[in-house]
Amino acid sequence: IDRGHVRVLDGTATGFSVIDVDPEGERAIYMSRGPSATTTPEHIRADFAAAIRGAAVVTTEISQLALDTVCEVLDIARQAGVQTVLDVDVPPDFCVDIAKLGSRAQLDDALALADIIKPAKSAASQLTDAGTPEGQAEALMKRYGARLVAITDGGDGSVATDGQTTLRAPAHTINVVDTTGAGDAFLGGLIAGVYHDCPLEVTANIA
Repeated sequence: IDRGHVRVLDGTATGFSVIDVDPEGERAIYMSRGPSATTTPEHIRADFAAAIRGAAVVTTEISQLALDTVCEVLDIARQAGVQTVLDVDVPPDFCVDIAKLGSRAQLDDALALADIIKPAKSAASQLTDAGTPEGQAEALMKRYGARLVAITDGGDGSVATDGQTTLRAPAHTINVVDTTGAGDAFLGGLIAGVYHDCPLEVTANIA
């Protein structure tokens, strides 16, 4: 991990989360976003544009950053020819109406700037009227022009499409203790598969 691009801002508290986990391993996250709530497109241009342009893959998420800031990250990467990945961690109604990260139009802009879209099941079901994760993945690819869409589906695994093949990768059978970070681990595997140019089925199984 390169810490060379860490910036310390005066007068801003560190972000933190309280995570409650139930006996089945499901969790609820109560988040104080700290600097993530105040990072602007201007910060991205001034402090992080060079790092973004020099990256092999750039990933950001719909969760904490304001949507105009997310769009700035993705736009700089796209203009530099860097592959972009967007983790749609929360559904549109939470993003726009509760967290107030920006408008639905800005959310659509962010999705259109991503080469790879990874929505959680709850987000995918609000982004399209398709009835199944398979249909949702194909609809999202068509609507936003992505190269790959992968939807996490909890204990039922995941669904991925590259526009030619749509497949379901089963979840690994485990003793669930805490689901915190499961989506992040999936995203890491997805990015690794894409970075190493693995076939879709291999990438989905890694994730």
